[in-house]
Order: sequence, then structure tokens, then C-alpha cells
Amino acid sequence: MKFKPLKCFLLLYLILFAAWAKAAVITGKVTDAGTKQTLPGAVISLPDLRISVPSDNNGNYTIKGLPSK
Repeated sequence: MKFKPLKCFLLLYLILFAAWAKAAVITGKVTDAGTKQTLPGAVISLPDLRISVPSDNNGNYTIKGLPSK
């Protein structure tokens, strides 16, 4: 019975790790279609998930923590 708290902790840790490992990530670069120049500060939105992120100074963006499905 002494190891029961340790087993519970390990089980919880594995469940949390599995949930974290399945999180999806979207990355990309925003450019102007005509000039091919990057667009810093452009806002990338996923309205259904209520997530918005801005692009950085080089037009790059990363959206983390998305559900896998």
C-alpha cells in the first residue's frame, strides 16, 4: 500500500504527457501574394477555436496547443 500514491502520480503524469503529446501545432509565413514580401503583424485567426496570433517581424507565426482532432 505504500506505493499507491506513487502509482497514482505516475499514472496522472502519463495521462498528462499523452494529452500534451497529441496537441497539434501550425506554423507558417504570411506573404503578400503580389510582391512576395513578408507581412509582419498580420493576424492569423481560427474563429471556430477562438484563437488568433500575430505574425512576427519576419511574417512567421506559430499556433500551439491545438486539439489533434
